[in-house]
Amino acid sequence: MTGAPAILWSCDDAAAATNGRALGPDWNATGLATDPSSVRPGDLFAPLDPNDARNAADMTRALAAGAAAAIVPRRPAGVPPGTPLLLVEDVAAAVEDLGRVARLRTGARIAVVAGALGRTGAKDALAACLAPFARTHAGDGRGGPFADLARLPAAAGFAVFEADPADPQRAGRLLQPDLAVVLNADPPRPGLFASAEAAANAGAAVLATMSAKGTAVLNRDDGQFPRLLAAARTAGLARVLTFGVRDGADARVLDCALHATCSTVAATVLGERIQYCLSVPGRHHVANSLAVLLAVRALGGELGTAARALAALTPAAGRGLRRRVALARGSFTLIDESGHASPASVEAALRVLDASMPGAGGRRIAVLADMAGFDDLPIPAQAQAQAQAQAQAQAHGALAAVLRATGIDLVFCCGPNMRHLFEKLPAGQRGAHADTAAALAGPVADALRAGDVVLVKGPAAASLAERLDGTAGAPAPGFAATAARVR
Repeated sequence: MTGAPAILWSCDDAAAATNGRALGPDWNATGLATDPSSVRPGDLFAPLDPNDARNAADMTRALAAGAAAAIVPRRPAGVPPGTPLLLVEDVAAAVEDLGRVARLRTGARIAVVAGALGRTGAKDALAACLAPFARTHAGDGRGGPFADLARLPAAAGFAVFEADPADPQRAGRLLQPDLAVVLNADPPRPGLFASAEAAANAGAAVLATMSAKGTAVLNRDDGQFPRLLAAARTAGLARVLTFGVRDGADARVLDCALHATCSTVAATVLGERIQYCLSVPGRHHVANSLAVLLAVRALGGELGTAARALAALTPAAGRGLRRRVALARGSFTLIDESGHASPASVEAALRVLDASMPGAGGRRIAVLADMAGFDDLPIPAQAQAQAQAQAQAQAHGALAAVLRATGIDLVFCCGPNMRHLFEKLPAGQRGAHADTAAALAGPVADALRAGDVVLVKGPAAASLAERLDGTAGAPAPGFAATAARVR
């Protein structure tokens, strides 16, 4: 039976942690929010916007949504007496204080997941695999690393966070992890890392913050493995574990079968053979599952229990969630990969779509939006614009070779950079191109028929995924008429 949410911060504890003063009746917070749109009943609201007028409006909105109290630098004008507040000198500094105190008071063993690609999925998978053994907290990154840590319950047994790619060393010093997983560095993700070396250096920065008792989990197959291994040795870590397919890895794939909606894996982990089903498809997830199992084992968990958790994982919205969407007659399958798009992640998503089996008369359809990044190239500033344009054209156009090697039937391209791909596609594979998701929604909807499997990849196409699924409140233009015509 589920009880009431546990208290995260009492008014007295929050005041002591921030050197602040609690006003109004006593209150207890069960969470922390920094954005009024994400406030849940019981949250302590910390407005981080420097605009005072906007903060006052946000505070009113948060309290109306059920926030337990709001952190403010001064009592806003017009606030009724008795409004629950935490008065501090600086809201951002107060959130940092809450994060630091949360780390000091917890006995949880903390794991950090770093890497160029796949951090969020691996973080969530590791949290799910640790949950059977003790209360486990999974950070979600909202509001930055300090706010993320401030949400850590004092009674948690494990906590799993993503390394902050913007400042991994600062995040590492704050989190003081017992274990760090570096999933990969090569290839780097454009927009986060300028090169594989930069991605490896970010992972190394986390390793450098760990105590000598810490454990590093590294990808033995990665091109930057020697650099990361040297960083772990330099940090004096007591234990360095490796995963991959190469001989000598502590967790190694023995056999793997990739299916449309899952993968079956045979592996050895620290000498123990194990077979398991991974409920999120794709070869990249297989590699990350090895890192997860190795981390669980290093933290004292049992492999069989963790493997059963891998079989029960559900992809998140924007990260591979599948939905069956009804048409007037029949239905189609929507694969929502709109969370992010880099060359490696787009290729991985296309492989998953290629392995999918359409229904009778259906086809495999890819809707691809512009990939992010290409704005941090290690070149002189005066050459940036031209180099960015060239890098974007090359990266987007290179996907044509991947698509030609698949059984994907139609490709719809969204965004100015995706035109480079569209123009390189065979005529029979071209669906349509538009610069915006709104302009592309009609052609996609008009092309749909029962049995189709439709992949939507990239943040710029997120609204299109919502329209196709009907979650945006209104169908795409032409969608209702298309549904009525489906035979």
